[in-house]
Amino acid sequence: MLFRSFETITHELNQFELECVEYLGQWFMANKGKQHTLKNADIAMMAEKRFGKKLIDSRVRKIVQFLRTNGLPNLIATSNGYFYTEELKDIENWIISLKQREAAIRTIREKAERHLEIMKIRKYASNQIEMF
Repeated sequence: MLFRSFETITHELNQFELECVEYLGQWFMANKGKQHTLKNADIAMMAEKRFGKKLIDSRVRKIVQFLRTNGLPNLIATSNGYFYTEELKDIENWIISLKQREAAIRTIREKAERHLEIMKIRKYASNQIEMF
């Protein structure tokens, strides 16, 4: 999925990144739990060692999102990094965090939409005054 204004970093996965998906999916399944937490830099370093190519942070996030939506929904993120878990408490806490971030994003979107409407009204009013 491409995101407007972020097309250069949200494009679909390329062949190298799909190879990283397979490799990392297998790694996370074999190394479950918080003790196997990986930061973006760790994932990028693993990919570079394995495939000889670099990954930037935004593409690591894209790979993680792909893994989550295609078989590893319990690949969770914390401030310490990513790890795969089957512990209910870890998953519950992650879902709470997702909901909190979702609410924060919704709040700023709603504020931006209201501000845009005010700006449109002001611009319309200004144009009407100029016409007379």
